[in-house]
Amino acid sequence: MRKFSTDEIMTLSTALDHYCADILPSEINRLFRDRDIKVNGKKTGDKKQTVTSLDEICVYEKRDKTFPIYTTVYEDDNILVADKEREVNSEGLYNHLKTKGDYRILHRLDRNTCGIMLFAKNTVTEKALLSAIKGRCLTKIYEAVLVGTPTPEKSTLKAYLTKNANTSTVKVYPNKASGAEEIITGYEVVKKGEELSYVKINLVTGKTHQIRAHMAFIGHPVLGDNKYGNEIANKTYGQKKQLLISKQTTINGTGTCLDGKTFVSNRSFEDVVR
Repeated sequence: MRKFSTDEIMTLSTALDHYCADILPSEINRLFRDRDIKVNGKKTGDKKQTVTSLDEICVYEKRDKTFPIYTTVYEDDNILVADKEREVNSEGLYNHLKTKGDYRILHRLDRNTCGIMLFAKNTVTEKALLSAIKGRCLTKIYEAVLVGTPTPEKSTLKAYLTKNANTSTVKVYPNKASGAEEIITGYEVVKKGEELSYVKINLVTGKTHQIRAHMAFIGHPVLGDNKYGNEIANKTYGQKKQLLISKQTTINGTGTCLDGKTFVSNRSFEDVVR
């Protein structure tokens, strides 16, 4: 059994997503189905029930239904470089780490995007890394399986993006639009098959859903993407989650001993492309 309270108002489903990220999705479904959750001492299975920081939530999960939500790529007194699993909310990983020490979240990955995430372990490192991120001093390389092969096979794309908070989606425009922010996405085809390609992506700007939306905008969505993707291709290849990895991050611009360090995820989806 685990006991916790949220730090803001949210649904009970979101609360488990944020504070029980290491519980298998199938077990989360069982917990709600069997009402093995208590809010202020009362059993419930209502996913939409609203909870606040004043509520005590108790979750009676089975011990063998948890899984490791990240692996450690590198850690010292200043930073943790984590390799996040798919199906894990970034907030969930952050809250999990906070139970172990003073970790500070610096950026986020979409739930089903796996790979490298950085967490600072003190105020000095946090400020240095946030400044470097803002100044685009970090080189962030992703890898993805795309539907089709982009032409040319190496390019740097520029466009504009707006965000719709109500639908949790973004839209890409070729030219400046009202409320839109510039996005820059570099890519290079590593491997191509008859219907798919494996691509390295340099995320120059880091906006919400940027890679997924930008690749879809040029007609080559990430395979498995259920928001911006190709439904027919996703079904044909049996992919329900985007095949996208935060593969490599190189740190510069912090003025610390971290400058020049490169951290790489061992994950790959390259074998999907034939």
